[in-house]
Amino acid sequence: MSQQSTGLSRDERGGGGIDFVRTVVETASILGMSEAALHCMLQRGEGLRVTQLSARRIGIRDSDRNAWLNTRQVSAA
Repeated sequence: MSQQSTGLSRDERGGGGIDFVRTVVETASILGMSEAALHCMLQRGEGLRVTQLSARRIGIRDSDRNAWLNTRQVSAA
């Protein structure tokens, strides 16, 4: 059986078991949205949980991104 490419690495598909902390730029790219849109969402307190890496830097864990995506699922009508 052949594997179909999803464009994601094994770790991004969840096969690696590592919970990476991504930058806002990386997370926006993975979600298919602009960095500005993600920043606005985060400033409004909507959506994703962030991890404070330093006084001026945040990151977003893959597990937090995936949990947020799971809450956004709706049934097709």
